[in-house]
Amino acid sequence: MKPEGSDSVAVHWTQVCGGGSCSGTAQEMPDTVRSTYSIAADSVVGKTDAYADPTMGGARVVDNWILRVTAPGQIGGRGWYVLADKPDSVVFRYTFEGARK
Repeated sequence: MKPEGSDSVAVHWTQVCGGGSCSGTAQEMPDTVRSTYSIAADSVVGKTDAYADPTMGGARVVDNWILRVTAPGQIGGRGWYVLADKPDSVVFRYTFEGARK
Protein backbone atom coordinates (compact mmCIF):
# COMPACT_ATOMS: atom_id res chain seq x y z
CA MET A 1 0.00 0.00 0.00
CA LYS A 2 1.30 3.44 -0.97
CA PRO A 3 -0.10 6.80 0.14
CA GLU A 4 -1.91 8.39 -2.79
CA GLY A 5 0.57 10.36 -4.91
CA SER A 6 3.62 8.62 -3.41
CA ASP A 7 5.93 5.84 -4.55
CA SER A 8 6.88 4.85 -0.98
CA VAL A 9 5.37 1.65 0.39
CA ALA A 10 3.69 2.36 3.75
CA VAL A 11 2.22 -1.05 4.59
CA HIS A 12 2.95 -4.59 3.38
CA TRP A 13 -0.45 -6.27 3.28
CA THR A 14 -1.63 -9.84 2.67
CA GLN A 15 -5.31 -10.62 2.24
CA VAL A 16 -7.02 -14.00 1.86
CA CYS A 17 -10.56 -13.81 0.46
CA GLY A 18 -13.33 -16.20 -0.47
CA GLY A 19 -17.08 -16.43 -0.28
CA GLY A 20 -17.57 -12.70 0.34
CA SER A 21 -15.24 -12.29 3.31
CA CYS A 22 -11.51 -11.66 3.81
CA SER A 23 -8.87 -11.88 6.52
CA GLY A 24 -6.01 -9.44 6.20
CA THR A 25 -2.67 -9.09 7.95
CA ALA A 26 0.18 -6.63 7.64
CA GLN A 27 3.83 -6.75 8.64
CA GLU A 28 3.29 -3.45 10.44
CA MET A 29 0.19 -4.59 12.34
CA PRO A 30 -0.08 -7.71 14.52
CA ASP A 31 -3.88 -8.15 14.43
CA THR A 32 -5.98 -9.80 11.72
CA VAL A 33 -8.48 -7.44 10.10
CA ARG A 34 -11.76 -8.85 8.78
CA SER A 35 -13.61 -7.45 5.79
CA THR A 36 -16.42 -8.22 3.41
CA TYR A 37 -16.50 -7.77 -0.35
CA SER A 38 -18.74 -7.99 -3.37
CA ILE A 39 -18.02 -8.34 -7.06
CA ALA A 40 -19.49 -5.65 -9.29
CA ALA A 41 -18.80 -6.00 -13.04
CA ASP A 42 -14.97 -5.85 -13.38
CA SER A 43 -14.32 -4.64 -9.81
CA VAL A 44 -14.20 -6.03 -6.30
CA VAL A 45 -15.50 -3.62 -3.65
CA GLY A 46 -14.57 -4.23 -0.02
CA LYS A 47 -14.86 -2.76 3.45
CA THR A 48 -13.22 -3.79 6.72
CA ASP A 49 -14.83 -4.05 10.10
CA ALA A 50 -13.82 -1.17 12.38
CA TYR A 51 -10.41 -1.71 14.01
CA ALA A 52 -7.73 0.22 15.91
CA ASP A 53 -4.94 0.97 13.45
CA PRO A 54 -1.51 1.35 15.09
CA THR A 55 -0.12 3.12 11.99
CA MET A 56 -2.71 5.86 12.63
CA GLY A 57 -2.05 6.30 16.33
CA GLY A 58 -4.58 3.65 17.35
CA ALA A 59 -7.55 5.49 15.83
CA ARG A 60 -10.55 3.23 15.09
CA VAL A 61 -10.91 3.20 11.32
CA VAL A 62 -12.75 1.45 8.50
CA ASP A 63 -10.81 0.71 5.29
CA ASN A 64 -12.75 0.87 2.02
CA TRP A 65 -11.19 -0.46 -1.19
CA ILE A 66 -11.81 -1.19 -4.85
CA LEU A 67 -9.61 -3.53 -6.88
CA ARG A 68 -9.43 -4.71 -10.46
CA VAL A 69 -7.45 -7.37 -12.26
CA THR A 70 -4.80 -5.40 -14.17
CA ALA A 71 -3.05 -8.28 -15.98
CA PRO A 72 -3.10 -12.06 -15.65
CA GLY A 73 -2.35 -12.77 -11.99
CA GLN A 74 -2.01 -9.08 -11.08
CA ILE A 75 -4.36 -6.74 -9.21
CA GLY A 76 -4.37 -3.03 -8.49
CA GLY A 77 -6.66 -0.52 -6.92
CA ARG A 78 -7.41 2.34 -4.57
CA GLY A 79 -8.64 2.65 -1.05
CA TRP A 80 -9.50 5.14 1.66
CA TYR A 81 -9.72 5.07 5.44
CA VAL A 82 -12.51 6.77 7.37
CA LEU A 83 -12.89 7.19 11.12
CA ALA A 84 -15.20 4.45 12.43
CA ASP A 85 -17.47 6.93 14.22
CA LYS A 86 -17.42 9.47 11.33
CA PRO A 87 -17.94 7.49 8.09
CA ASP A 88 -17.87 10.61 5.90
CA SER A 89 -14.40 11.69 7.13
CA VAL A 90 -11.67 10.43 4.80
CA VAL A 91 -8.40 10.40 6.76
CA PHE A 92 -6.11 8.59 4.32
CA ARG A 93 -6.17 7.63 0.63
CA TYR A 94 -3.90 5.02 -0.93
CA THR A 95 -3.17 2.89 -3.98
CA PHE A 96 -2.08 -0.73 -4.07
CA GLU A 97 -0.89 -3.41 -6.42
CA GLY A 98 -0.06 -7.04 -5.97
CA ALA A 99 -0.23 -10.60 -7.15
CA ARG A 100 -3.41 -12.61 -7.20
CA LYS A 101 -2.84 -16.21 -6.18
